[in-house]
Amino acid sequence: MPRTPRHAHVLPGLPHHVVLRGNNRRNLFSSPGDRAHFVGLCLRSVHLVGCLVHALALMTNHVHLVLTPVSVEVLSLWVKDVSQRYALRRNRQRNASGKLFEQRYDALPIESERQLAATVPYVDLNPTRIGRANVWTTYALHSGEGACPELVRELWTPSSWWLGLGADEASRQQRYRELVQLRRESWEADVVKAPRRVIPVGYEQRPTRPDASRVAEPGVAYESLDLPVRGVASKCP
Repeated sequence: MPRTPRHAHVLPGLPHHVVLRGNNRRNLFSSPGDRAHFVGLCLRSVHLVGCLVHALALMTNHVHLVLTPVSVEVLSLWVKDVSQRYALRRNRQRNASGKLFEQRYDALPIESERQLAATVPYVDLNPTRIGRANVWTTYALHSGEGACPELVRELWTPSSWWLGLGADEASRQQRYRELVQLRRESWEADVVKAPRRVIPVGYEQRPTRPDASRVAEPGVAYESLDLPVRGVASKCP
């Protein structure tokens, strides 16, 4: 059965949750320098192609982004520009060959304020869920806790949802921290109930095929979350 064309999933002017994965689970990053180069390429492509990046998390073998493309074509051009340039550099440095990224990336349109309110913290907290620090994420920008590389700060465009959390930056960050704390408490409750098989509250389990391979990222159960949804997930001008 033929795959649905990528453009059928893209709604220009709305935020999208985009996931790029290493081919066959290949590691994408081995050092802070690798991550800095990737973010630098993202920043270059933002200016060259035209996407707004609202959230970011660099994991070892995949990347989460929340970004808004201004047109259907822009999202594919942005991903292609960043991934190809990064893959060429990494393969050259490691004397490797072949595909670094999976052929297809995931792009889920974010069509409501509630969905955006669930997706941004999900991206920011991805490292935390596996016990790692929130360094190469937008968590510090949203929460005011910790620090992030200056390149990430330059790349970041605040989402309309985050801007609607308060009248100024300090109040927005405080409200965001309260939201994150609620989410962490939910995770801790799950650990107590099921220490060997934890599925964070607010997230659906990732389905598997008969051979136990992954099908897709876990979906966010948006309607079950008690989240602040002030602000408007409006289209970009």
